[in-house]
Amino acid sequence: MQRHTAQVARLAIVVVGLFSLVGSITPPRSAQAQVVQPFTLEPGGTASIEFEAFCIEFGKFFPSAIRPPHGLAPDNVRAALAHIQQQTLTANAADALEAQYALWELLSSPNSPPATSSVAQDVLANATTAPAPPSGTSVIDAAQQGTVRMTMRAWQPVGDKVRILSATDHFFGRGTLEVTNVSDQTLALYLPIGAAFPAQEARFQTVSGYPTSIVVNNPNLPGTNTDTPLPVIGLLVVTALSLIGTGYLLRRAGG
Repeated sequence: MQRHTAQVARLAIVVVGLFSLVGSITPPRSAQAQVVQPFTLEPGGTASIEFEAFCIEFGKFFPSAIRPPHGLAPDNVRAALAHIQQQTLTANAADALEAQYALWELLSSPNSPPATSSVAQDVLANATTAPAPPSGTSVIDAAQQGTVRMTMRAWQPVGDKVRILSATDHFFGRGTLEVTNVSDQTLALYLPIGAAFPAQEARFQTVSGYPTSIVVNNPNLPGTNTDTPLPVIGLLVVTALSLIGTGYLLRRAGG
């Protein structure tokens, strides 16, 4: 009886130890980063950054295609965009349009629609201080330094066209920017609020906005680049050992 109890105890210790090992294994890393905080890209890693952006060149058409960001909007526009994001004004089409009017007024756009509504006035009142950059390197600076490559993966208008003075057009949209670390160093990066995305043609407006979500995909750790993730392998090992131990004990009991 004492021998049987000792065998069960040893098996239990092995199983618990393996479960602890499985819990400590790092899976292939894919994480949702905080929107305005830096994200980490290892060499070869990519980040898919979803963003919202408004037009900042009144008098031109809404762009059907845009390029990766090349600079920043003026500080007052950046402050206004941070407020628009915090107040989730794009959740309502009418509020988003009033926010757009405020942005054009901040840019002193000739003949732009008046920003007289309470929503627009609130945006203007909060367009005072540009958001402080987080720690890390702007993806715009990193691209200029040659350490990242930026690629536009998606861009489209939001909602239906609206009447803006005598014209009808879109005014804001959503897109996806892909950032790839092409250096041999791990990088801490961020997409700044107010990043300016130029249109592919000069007759269309530049747009500026803020990130709404960031998904980071870094390469696997050395030795983990397999079709089956390590946690799954560990669980299979634990299960197999448990079954073997159970079978052994049953055979002993039957003998």
